[in-house]
Formats: sequence, C-alpha cells, structure tokens
Amino acid sequence: MPRVTVLGAGLVGSLIARTLADDGRFEVLVCDRSEDALGSFALSAAMRFSGSSSARPGAKRSL
Repeated sequence: MPRVTVLGAGLVGSLIARTLADDGRFEVLVCDRSEDALGSFALSAAMRFSGSSSARPGAKRSL
C-alpha cells in the first residue's frame, strides 16, 4: 500500500487526507502543529497522525 504524508490538517489538507484514506489504496499520515486540527479527524484504519506543539518545538505525538 503506498504511503502518503499530508502536511497540514486545515481545510485543504484535511480534505485531501480524507479523500485519499477513503479511497482505500493509500496509508495516510497527517501532520500538523495544531493538536486541535488533528483531533477533528474521525479515526480511520488507513490514517495515522503526528502533531507537535509550538510550545515544545520538536515534540511529536502519534495516535
């Protein structure tokens, strides 16, 4: 399964990530500095998430 990374979970990034994940042919990693933006996604088996807090540069979290 091809892997795709979408940088930014805003209006456009979230649409692209959901479209690719719903297609079923891609494993999607969504990255955003905002934990709130990442929290708006419904969990999907084809999607993974990574965020980093602007208060803690370099900090990463995967769900």
